[in-house]
Amino acid sequence: MGGISAERAISLSTGRQIVAGLDRDKYIPMALDAAMLSGGRSIESAPGVPILALDMYEHAYHLEFGANAGAYIAAFMRNIDWSAVQQRYEDAIKVAPPRPLEQKEFADVPSISVEEVREMMKSGTPVQIIDTRPKHYTTKAQDIMDGAVWRDPERLDDWIGTLSKTEPVVTFCVYGFHIGCQTTSTLRKAGFDARYMAGGHYAWKAIKGPVKLFE
Repeated sequence: MGGISAERAISLSTGRQIVAGLDRDKYIPMALDAAMLSGGRSIESAPGVPILALDMYEHAYHLEFGANAGAYIAAFMRNIDWSAVQQRYEDAIKVAPPRPLEQKEFADVPSISVEEVREMMKSGTPVQIIDTRPKHYTTKAQDIMDGAVWRDPERLDDWIGTLSKTEPVVTFCVYGFHIGCQTTSTLRKAGFDARYMAGGHYAWKAIKGPVKLFE
């Protein structure tokens, strides 16, 4: 790792969960961290098959190793049962990819990827981006997509008149499922060129899209 020991490199990730796994769709090695396991998601719900996990939050090693995260990692490495890891790997490559989520009631509602939204913003393409995460969720949210405005999805009739029909509309919710699709469907029926952002807020953060403080 560029002249840095494995212990030192991993220790720089203090405060994270380091998990070695396989991408469920492509069967390639991948690293998961706390960002992928946020929002109450567990390792089991992460986008991969866990093989080997190392807890790098301070509580995991502080009592025995103090601030010496490198010593904690070295001890962890010495005690790995690599035969068990190999067995987990062999089991992981046999796991079938998960079935894609189907929302039949929104089958005709068009979506847009977070990468496409990012390119639209970079190119200066006029677009109205609406954050429709539920009100109860936003009370604890710390950030919002930069360039987006939050609107209560349950009060759509109150703010639909503020949107322009001459510019495209992109809506999103937490994970890009029901609420974002429902809002987009309603807007399209009202004559707007609307699409929902697949993957929602967390997909945007996963590609390191710019966010700002939610106020």
